Amino acid sequence: MGKPVKTLFVTHAAEFGGSERSLFEILERLDRNRVNPALASFSDGPLADAVTNLRIDVHIVSGAERFVRTRRADFVSYKKFYPVALGAASGVPGAIELAKYAKSQKVDVIYTNSSKAHILGGIAGRISRARVVWHFRDIFSNEIIRGFFSRSSAMLADTVVCNSKATAAQFDTHRDSRLIYNGLPVEKVINSRTAEEIRTELGISIDDKVIGNVSRLVEIKGIEDLIEAAALIEPDVSNASFIVAGSPVYGDMKYVNKLKNLVSSKGLSDRFHFIGHREDIYDVINAFDIYVHTASSPESFGRTIVEAMLLNKVVVASNAGGPSEIVKEGETGFLFAPGDANKLADLLTSLLRESEKPRRMGNGGRRRALELFTADRAVEEITRMLEENKV
Repeated sequence: MGKPVKTLFVTHAAEFGGSERSLFEILERLDRNRVNPALASFSDGPLADAVTNLRIDVHIVSGAERFVRTRRADFVSYKKFYPVALGAASGVPGAIELAKYAKSQKVDVIYTNSSKAHILGGIAGRISRARVVWHFRDIFSNEIIRGFFSRSSAMLADTVVCNSKATAAQFDTHRDSRLIYNGLPVEKVINSRTAEEIRTELGISIDDKVIGNVSRLVEIKGIEDLIEAAALIEPDVSNASFIVAGSPVYGDMKYVNKLKNLVSSKGLSDRFHFIGHREDIYDVINAFDIYVHTASSPESFGRTIVEAMLLNKVVVASNAGGPSEIVKEGETGFLFAPGDANKLADLLTSLLRESEKPRRMGNGGRRRALELFTADRAVEEITRMLEENKV
């Protein structure tokens, strides 16, 4: 078998967002006989602590604080290429420190996991002469930023791993672009409370049909479409209740208040339940009959869609980006164009009128998730990719 591939995983953020959670789930499953992992982070935090608890070495890198602190919203708002490049250049001292650490550890592969880490890790890889793998989990609608990463990948990345075909479309000219879908830890996606318990807690009748959504409450999640569709659902299936789980970013309640005002204006206040962030989210999803994903712009994947599928829920999702690859039209759920509340209402009405179809499609969704979207599968594909150039 030979020596394991010494791989330095790199992140700019040590808080647990979606990308960081996916990285942790990779690290905790790696076969140490095949991959010898370490983590370099440009900030300290819960992820670094959790990885240390896995008995994986963690190195905190300094020298890129200005670049790391740049908010994503500011980064993607730049109107020209050169300001973006200059912003990235401010992190070069950090990239040099990372390169020195990689060389001292005789790293075979630098494996980056976030947009800023791709640039810093790519520069470090060129200095240290380690193979560079970008694991790309973003879709940028801003053409300037999209072009920046496309051009940078040609210079800084030997391999670009993408979490969906929609993500990979940004790197269609790269010499080695790979598709590896995100994988979820199946054994953790389970409910501990019954649907009846959750519904009773929320004041929802056990006889109601429950339509639910889980997301960060920000504009791009398109929750307005669900509210507009709810107002259009046919009267003969009016026993539907709606759950929206999730909280706004940085506590900004403007969008939440906008949604609640829209609910009130539609006369739906007694049927909509905004329940905020929930630690028991799998119990909440288990109380749904139908899971709805309403993002208004393309998303790179759709983790909560897979979680709902693993919990045997039929999914109705906007046909934008990764979700269109997760949902099998007519078999595990249905797709609609972002912003088309009329189509969404028609699909929900059809599912609400039947009991067997949602159950059958939900079971099919679980089978599909177990086939394509498990953490074990993702880690095996990543490990094989890392071993390709092993000496």
